Amino acid sequence: KYAVWPSANEINIPFDILTSAKETRNNATGKDLAATQKPYTIADGNNKITIVGNPNLGAVKSIMIGIRNPKDNGALPHSAEVWVNELRLTGIDESGGWAALARADLKLADLGTFTVSGNMHTAGFGTLEQQIDERYKDNFHQYAASLSLELGKFLPQDVNLRLPLYASISESFSNPEFDPYELDVDLNDKLEEISTTYGTDSADIYKRSVIDYIAVKSINLSN
Repeated sequence: KYAVWPSANEINIPFDILTSAKETRNNATGKDLAATQKPYTIADGNNKITIVGNPNLGAVKSIMIGIRNPKDNGALPHSAEVWVNELRLTGIDESGGWAALARADLKLADLGTFTVSGNMHTAGFGTLEQQIDERYKDNFHQYAASLSLELGKFLPQDVNLRLPLYASISESFSNPEFDPYELDVDLNDKLEEISTTYGTDSADIYKRSVIDYIAVKSINLSN
């Protein structure tokens, strides 16, 4: 097979170098947004990587392969036949994650009940039949607690009054593995870049802006 398709024909493109090129450009230009619209080129061995704008590998829909026919000193014409065999993706990060779930129900004699629960999962967790891109891409944790009491039990029986009280609270935090605005950049790397350029306060503000946070609190006194 190597006589038909020599190994020299293979073109291997590590996606990391594309993301690194964007991060290098951003670090070099700083806050100059106009500079991001100009071609920025870095060298990687025998290859050149040029970036314009703010491309995002997390939103790629198509890939173009360009064949260049440069003029030599004699400006001679050239003719070529180009075969593109296949496009493959290898070296996918298959690191797994884990998840946990806990729940406790307590009965407070005839006063009422108390329930507390919690669940969490880390990035990479998924079921056996799920593909890699279907697994969780965030670090998530949630807790919830609820209390149901019959306050009428604290009053004399001859009052004959029922006061059912229900109170609950729940909070959930979802920390994305990748920056939601640049889906090909690890969030921790992005926060480190912001901290180095603008300070830790800016990194903390940015982190709070990308975390999905939900809080629900309720209290209800009937009758």
